Amino acid sequence: MITSIFKKSTPFNYIIFSLLIFVVFAIANYPADKQSIDADFVLSKTVLLLVFFTTFFVLNFIIKKNGLTKDSDYAFLFFFFFLLFFPAVLSNLKLVFSNLLVLLALRRLYSMQTLKVVKEKIFDASFYICVASVFQFWSILFLVVVFLAIFFYVARDYRNWFLPFVGVAAAFVLFALYGLAVDLTAFTNYKNNILIDLDFTYFKNNFQNLALSIYTVVAVYFIVSLLIALPSKPLNKKAAYKQTIFTFVIAVLLYLFSPQKSNEILLFSFFPLSIIATSDVEQYVNKLRVTIIILVLSSFALLTFFTQL
Repeated sequence: MITSIFKKSTPFNYIIFSLLIFVVFAIANYPADKQSIDADFVLSKTVLLLVFFTTFFVLNFIIKKNGLTKDSDYAFLFFFFFLLFFPAVLSNLKLVFSNLLVLLALRRLYSMQTLKVVKEKIFDASFYICVASVFQFWSILFLVVVFLAIFFYVARDYRNWFLPFVGVAAAFVLFALYGLAVDLTAFTNYKNNILIDLDFTYFKNNFQNLALSIYTVVAVYFIVSLLIALPSKPLNKKAAYKQTIFTFVIAVLLYLFSPQKSNEILLFSFFPLSIIATSDVEQYVNKLRVTIIILVLSSFALLTFFTQL
């Protein structure tokens, strides 16, 4: 039943995902004190919900436009499951917006395989990542993915290697102008986030620890599966899969380095892991195996979601 619904991309599936996102978003953001519901609360949550829907739209665009998966909606499904693992993501606007900017950068990087307007894509990706670092500093690590994309697709033109620095410069010039004209504390706030914190004793309860442990096991399973299957992947897709693996590694490093550490910082890893997980289940002819994987993952996702509310 599950495989029959999601193995083929349809508009009906988009309606299902929209409803699911709205429901879990409403549950996660429902205030304990009803008196706190005012115009500002409704506006902020509406903006956050719109950013979430935009994130899923960009996710879909990247996957379909670049052929990262077959014509299925499993990537949507996995991304949704990973959200359930860490429900605090659903109320963190800065983190979600930073992740959206990183996705916009990745959209440009994956499309470099067409070898069209490459220089503009390198500049745009670098610019987006630097803007994302204003909201979550260590997202700047994704600049490594920019250089990897240059190496995979357009390494021969030496000028391409300098373009990320141009994008970085442009972003920080605009940030400097904003700081001088609007908010002088922006510089201090940005500087204060340039810290490395390797303290992992941040858990408020054992359920957060459980969610992280399960997510880690799931990630290792899918990553190892892709690494084993990578030699058999089509030659024209291998660079994209390697880029996806490196993106996941950078996302994990971002989580490891970030100060004020929390599980929701792993949001940056959801997109690459969704592609990796989809690549795994799409290779199975046995529908029963796919169904078991999805049922087990959904059970863990629901368990961790409701125990952390």
